[in-house]
Amino acid sequence: MRGTGRASGEPVPAWWDEVTVVEGMSYGAARGAVVDLGGAVSEPPAGSGGVVTFRHPLLRGSVAFWRSARELDVEGMRWAAPDEAVAWLAELLEVLWARERSRAEVGS
Repeated sequence: MRGTGRASGEPVPAWWDEVTVVEGMSYGAARGAVVDLGGAVSEPPAGSGGVVTFRHPLLRGSVAFWRSARELDVEGMRWAAPDEAVAWLAELLEVLWARERSRAEVGS
């Protein structure tokens, strides 16, 4: 397995301008969003298919799904991410927005 992202739980600065989660988004965009939002991605070794896992410290559990070797190559990164991965990202955004709102309320 190879991993991407630190799973720090802290999104990149101005994440609300940088990250968009939409139905039918590409796998590459979903993968990038996880990392930008402070999560981590585990993928099978290059050239082979297998289970991909998205995780983030703010969410219980993770989401795991199968990608073939072709779906993980450069061309395959443009293909749609699985629905469960997009739903997981939407849940993560909700948690991050709630955290951002509570920080804003404390700061005002």
